[in-house]
Amino acid sequence: MRRIDRWPETAATVTSTDRFIPERWQRGPSEATIGFCYTPDGGEIQSGQFRVDDGCSLFNVDERDTFPIRYDPAHPERYFSSEFSIRSRLKFLGLLVVGFVAVFVYVFASFLRR
Repeated sequence: MRRIDRWPETAATVTSTDRFIPERWQRGPSEATIGFCYTPDGGEIQSGQFRVDDGCSLFNVDERDTFPIRYDPAHPERYFSSEFSIRSRLKFLGLLVVGFVAVFVYVFASFLRR
């Protein structure tokens, strides 16, 4: 299998944007669901969608805007873009879970040594 950085690059066109901006009394970040399509070289039109928070460079895109995307030449429906980012809430949650597991393992190992 080829590495992603060697996949061909093409322009993806935004087909839809659905932004959620919470009211002042609501919790959570602003989020957007972005729909897009792209055409691999000599292939059929492919489509996809992703969610981002307001920290991503693609949060404010509009329909017909474009951004770079790479696709797997063996499976053109598989795509990757460096413009996507992991939502900050998910990063925090992941770090919290890893920290909890580390503390649990340390305490459990200490208990077993006694």
